[in-house]
Amino acid sequence: MLRRTFLQLAGLATAGLSLPQLIQAKEASVAYIEAANQGNLIQAGWVLNRRLVSEFIRSSQNPYLSQVNADIRGTGKGQIALLWPFLEQAMGSQLIPHEQAIGDCFAVDTQVTMSDGMQKAIQEVNVGDYVISHTGLPRQVTRIIHKPYTGNMVKTTCQGYDSTVTSTLDHQFLTTDGQWEKVSGCESNLVALIQGLRPKIKSQELLQITDGYVYCLEVDQDNSFLANGYAVHNCVSHGYGLGVDILTATQIIKRKSPQKWVAKAATEIIYGGGRVEIAAQEYGMRWSGDGMTGTVAAEFVKRYGILLRQKYLNWDFTTYSGDLASELGYRGVPDPLESYCRIHPVGCVTLCRSWDEARDCIFNGYPVTLCSSQGFNTRYGRDKDGFLSPGRQPWMHCMLLAGIDDSYKRPGGVIINSWGDFIQGPKRHNQPNGSFWADASVIDRMCKQGDSIALSCYAGYPKQSYILW
Repeated sequence: MLRRTFLQLAGLATAGLSLPQLIQAKEASVAYIEAANQGNLIQAGWVLNRRLVSEFIRSSQNPYLSQVNADIRGTGKGQIALLWPFLEQAMGSQLIPHEQAIGDCFAVDTQVTMSDGMQKAIQEVNVGDYVISHTGLPRQVTRIIHKPYTGNMVKTTCQGYDSTVTSTLDHQFLTTDGQWEKVSGCESNLVALIQGLRPKIKSQELLQITDGYVYCLEVDQDNSFLANGYAVHNCVSHGYGLGVDILTATQIIKRKSPQKWVAKAATEIIYGGGRVEIAAQEYGMRWSGDGMTGTVAAEFVKRYGILLRQKYLNWDFTTYSGDLASELGYRGVPDPLESYCRIHPVGCVTLCRSWDEARDCIFNGYPVTLCSSQGFNTRYGRDKDGFLSPGRQPWMHCMLLAGIDDSYKRPGGVIINSWGDFIQGPKRHNQPNGSFWADASVIDRMCKQGDSIALSCYAGYPKQSYILW
């Protein structure tokens, strides 16, 4: 037995499994890992697809930054440039880390398997606690989601397994073929790691919840935990949405563009458009899971444009909806909305391939979406300089580079993510809650994975040149 396999089984042993059950549970974990290595699964919103990156390079007239604006080369060297304050000025409020989804939650008293094998009600789990992930390893809880909820939940019962589980309809469970599937309408066998079983769904009962509360956890590295014994997932378009928001505000305030701030970008449109209108319809790429590459999101905001957090015809994007994002991610942007998108495209999207290029882009007012597998250690929070150290485990994610300081003793940039405000530790330059500094060398590695994009030239909402009242 490989040492890595042994250690993973040893992690599962803390849950009180027998050796045959450990091996059976490990098989399900291996199925997941193999699928992930084949690019069929993602863990946190991003997957690198070399073919789609190649298509972006082939179809773009000028895919590289040096082909579009060589004049900015070196302009950010030794400089400080912070872009998020422009967004805060445009909004008239502090930038609050985005909460990535509104669904994906469990009922009160759902039992979570802790790293010592004990069970704890989900509402009693705390940030910093360690739980068992679907890989059988102890992972730290980085954020607690607790919110009021009115709507439908589904109670799932499986054959040969006496633990039911009640969750929102959009929560994803690990199945025995290595896929993450929504429990609502799922017909596959679920993976019950607590007993090493592969029970088939027997029945599902729809429950109406009124003025209740639901809970979920965000877990580092593996992005999963065990809910009543079942392996469940936790919570690219958000990075691009924030990028367009900051680009808009920078154009209005710094460049004095004759535009007005209206609202934030509707990320559900970017998600659906990138996956369907670009990846599926243009390149014949069908997704078996969630997420997408950065290049297809970039192509969508350039070719089609964006919508804002407001109402369009019969669609309401005022608040983020995980259900709507998932629906659009499989069906694409409704045809009547495409014409609204095309009014407001991002004029230029280019691959950013190094720290130097990213630094120069930020200095010139171009936010950079960082799509990579680079992980960061959050256990001890930001260090005295506001930095997170790079982690050994991959995080497949899209984050936004929104500021640089190349004059500091540690050159680096501010990265904003969709985790929410759970990162603790010192901050510099009044950075937003939930953000962190990363070293220039780390950002360079992220860019060199080949899917980081600089955004510029957004066609926003023009100011009126005449007085109405």
